[in-house]
Amino acid sequence: MGIRRCLVLAALGAALVATGAVRAQEVSPPATTTTLPSEVLRIVGEALRSGFPPAAPIDALACERCDYGPVCGPWEWLRTQRKPPERLALRSRLRALP
Repeated sequence: MGIRRCLVLAALGAALVATGAVRAQEVSPPATTTTLPSEVLRIVGEALRSGFPPAAPIDALACERCDYGPVCGPWEWLRTQRKPPERLALRSRLRALP
């Protein structure tokens, strides 16, 4: 949605509230709105600090869609299966987030 459309919708909403056609209601964002981005940044930061942000594709299709194929080389998804699971724990935590 473009900024112009957002501004038009905001102005329309304000006009509807001002005329009494609708009433304003505050809505609190869910807790995940603020906690999820900080959790993602924490996990990525931890992986970078550890010096091991591994490539860990789930399957061969993930490699076909990835732009880093030339960096990893062929068959990275097979090599991932041989990586120690404890070294992939951060990646698993990141993937488990909603």
